[in-house]
Amino acid sequence: MNLALLRLSARRAAPTVALLGVAAITLLAAAGQPGRAEIVEVSPRFEEVIVSAGELAASTAWIAGLVVASAFTVLFAARIPDRWFQHEGDWLGTSGASRSSIVRAGLAGTVAGAAALSVIIGLIAGSWGRAGSAGPASEGPLLELAMLAGPSRSFVLMPGERFEQALPERTLPPEARVRVRVAPALGAEGPTTEALIESAGQTSELKVARQAWLEVQAPSSGGLIAVTNIGSGALALMGPDPVEVWRPSSALGNGHLRLGVQAALHLAFLAALAFGLGAWMGPGIAACLSLALWLGARMALASTGAADALPGGAALGAAIDAIAEGRSPQLVRPALALTAAGAVLAGFALARTSLGTWRRESRSS
Repeated sequence: MNLALLRLSARRAAPTVALLGVAAITLLAAAGQPGRAEIVEVSPRFEEVIVSAGELAASTAWIAGLVVASAFTVLFAARIPDRWFQHEGDWLGTSGASRSSIVRAGLAGTVAGAAALSVIIGLIAGSWGRAGSAGPASEGPLLELAMLAGPSRSFVLMPGERFEQALPERTLPPEARVRVRVAPALGAEGPTTEALIESAGQTSELKVARQAWLEVQAPSSGGLIAVTNIGSGALALMGPDPVEVWRPSSALGNGHLRLGVQAALHLAFLAALAFGLGAWMGPGIAACLSLALWLGARMALASTGAADALPGGAALGAAIDAIAEGRSPQLVRPALALTAAGAVLAGFALARTSLGTWRRESRSS
């Protein structure tokens, strides 16, 4: 790659990072004010509320940041081919580079700049998560999802009824936890109830007035998880797979790094798609179509096994939910990276085909 192509890649990546970098520095300064995370003489229960509020702020920062970054990414990427048709890139004509090299360098810079937005969002979200994670309530080990189990549908336990779920024989560390998703249901004598969860001699009770989690220490080598409705109301187990096993995690940055990788793949997917479509149509239409295609794919795959293979799909939603609970997302699956790579190749092919006549014709958007 010659100097002109390196300059092109930098020009495509820098505006994206520079624009949101200013916002990142401002928000980091606001989030890192001295004393914000200090907690003095409060009860453990009140402290847990403060900690969960900080984790919720971190997940909200991820959601808001990704919404803004997604819109900015598709608009910026879709404008690039149109600007080339309008002679914005004619300075590359003396570089001796082929059209394929120019398109490839422009796409590489665009994708890199889009992916860098996830770093900025992660810095902001991570700082808010740290601001709310002081005190004894945050001293437990960081957990990540190990397995799912349970029936494929929801069902209801009436007072006195019991549910049992066998876990596969697998050695788990002592800090592992198992939990069951429950909610009150219509029926029996009252709108609320009480639930008891048992596992390997450990028990835990919970008054169920809304959808919640029953959690207890996991058995070290498989066994039965039992849930009993000990109240007067009806208890619903929320399927599919209401039983979850969580193990200690070694993720860096309390899981924000893993979430950042997923966010980067999502933004790179959108950038490549908008770049390719922008070579065939106006930038506004290309940006809207890119978002519509992504949203349509997410809706179509929502109930299929391929939902986790779409960047920005079910896996990203589960990762943000884990951050909101103060836990770590799972490792990024190879299928996500393969789908994002496929989008980059498709974007290059679309743009290269359309831009074959670049500098021989102009087009107005």
